[in-house]
Amino acid sequence: MDIAREASDKYVDLRRVSLGGAVTSAAVGEDGAVAWMVCVPKSGQPRYESPETKSGKYGHLVVEMRIGDDVERSVPVEEWRTHVEKLLRSYVPGVMEGWCE
Repeated sequence: MDIAREASDKYVDLRRVSLGGAVTSAAVGEDGAVAWMVCVPKSGQPRYESPETKSGKYGHLVVEMRIGDDVERSVPVEEWRTHVEKLLRSYVPGVMEGWCE
C-alpha cells in the first residue's frame, strides 16, 4: 500500500519518507504524518475485524498523527516537517513494540 497516495486528501502536502523495517510506507505532511506497517497483533490485542467469527484477520497497523491548526509554528515549513518526521520516527518503534509480535 502507498499510504502517501491513500491519505493525500487528509494532510497538507504529504510527502513519502522511508522508515525501513516493518514500515512499508510512510509520509509526512505539514499537519501530521502517517505510517503503514506489517503487524501481527500480540496476544490481548484485537486480532480480527469480527472477533465472533474470527474473520478479517489483521496483518497491518496504521499510525496517524494529526497536529492541530491551533499549534503555533514559529519555524519555516521545511523545518516544521523535519520535526514532524522525527516525532513519527521516535513514536513508531514503541507502537510496534506494544502492539506487534
